[in-house]
Amino acid sequence: MTRHNGQVSFNLKSRYEKRLHEHAYKPEHGEFSKYIKRLIERDLNGIVPVVNTPVAVGIEIDDDDVGGFL
Repeated sequence: MTRHNGQVSFNLKSRYEKRLHEHAYKPEHGEFSKYIKRLIERDLNGIVPVVNTPVAVGIEIDDDDVGGFL
């Protein structure tokens, strides 16, 4: 096999995940898979994004939003 097709799911009922989905699919980011690969490459290279505002400003995150991370 020369290709692996990974998946990312977004719970669009979660305000937090819906915001991530909307951001990831902005036209200026180009194709979703290429955008995700660039993010992974930055992570591998230890490049930390410059953030002027915390990501979760004004967003309440409940246990359902982060359950997949535990």
